[in-house]
Order: sequence, then C-alpha cells, then structure tokens
Amino acid sequence: AGRRDDSAQVFWHALVLAVAAGLLGFAFVGWGGPRLIAALGLAPDLARKADAFLWAISYGAPALSVYAAARGLSEGLGVTWPTMAFGAAGLILLVPLGYVLMYGAFGLPGEGARGSGLANAIVWWVVALSYLAFVRFAPCYPGLSWRRGARRFKLEVMASLLRLGLPMAGSVVMEVSMFSIAGLMIGGLGENAVASHQVALN
Repeated sequence: AGRRDDSAQVFWHALVLAVAAGLLGFAFVGWGGPRLIAALGLAPDLARKADAFLWAISYGAPALSVYAAARGLSEGLGVTWPTMAFGAAGLILLVPLGYVLMYGAFGLPGEGARGSGLANAIVWWVVALSYLAFVRFAPCYPGLSWRRGARRFKLEVMASLLRLGLPMAGSVVMEVSMFSIAGLMIGGLGENAVASHQVALN
C-alpha cells in the first residue's frame, strides 16, 4: 500500500508472533508427536525412528516461523527472488548435510532418522537467520525504517496481525496435518507403506 514507514514496525510484531508460534511448534512436535505416534500403535522399530526424527526436527520449528516472517516482509514489499534463492540454497545445503548426519562421514557416526531431523533443523536455522540478515541489511528494500521506535509494542498492530493471520495459519495447519496424519496412520501397515506414501506425496 506504499506505507513503507509502517512495514518495519509490523515486521517486529510479526517476528514476536513468529517466535511464539515457533516455540509452540517446538513443544507440539517434540512433546506431542511421540505421544500421537504411541496412540497410533506403530510398529516398535518404526515408532522409535519416528520419535527420534520428531525430537530432532522440532528444534527447527522456531526457525521455520522466523523464516516465514522474513519471507512475508520481503514478498509483501514486492521483492520475491530472495525466497527462491534462499530456498534453493537450503536445499543445496541439506543434501550433503543430510547424507553426513544420516549415514555418517568425515568421522561422524550415522544418526539415521535422528540425523535427518537434525539436518533439517540446522538448515532451517541457517536459512532463517540468513534471510533475516538479508531483509535487514540488503539495499533492495528502500524506504524501510529500522529506527528504535519501530520496535515499540502496539496492541492494535498485534491485533490486526492476528485477525489477518490466524485464519491463514489455521488453513495451513489443516493442510499440513491432513498429509502428515495420513502418513502416520499408514504406519500401522509397516515401513514400506510409509515410504511409499512419502514418495507419492513428494
């Protein structure tokens, strides 16, 4: 809307929401995930692997929500290419890191499913912090004001963000949950069925 002076202030509020949502995600995935798996009655070996993966990847939940805030600011200001660039960079980093942590290399032991979760969490943090630094210091966001006053908390700004964002967040959670829960329910059929589901989903 051309109100660039307001953008930084809205972003600081969004960042507070992102950290809060990320901490909730961390608790839900790391603590609630294993309990859901136990309730679904997966095979013991598969349940152990899923628990290890969820515990490890839960540490990346705050990074994922911080990334979403930085991405929202950039795309809202019409600068969309960094999202593609950081997404591609994250994927390029994930491939070797995931291999090393899953299967072992360079003297590091393979961690299997736990290693896969750790690799994802590490990449999310690297990408999120990089995107955050980019929107703060890159010259492609003219007119943004990062003055100290922009960080002052305003209840009306937070309320407007929640009114706009909660329905969107709810729809995203339902979409993601639909596929994730389906994968867990299939887990009762064994590892091959779960793997096949993930291949088809991807």
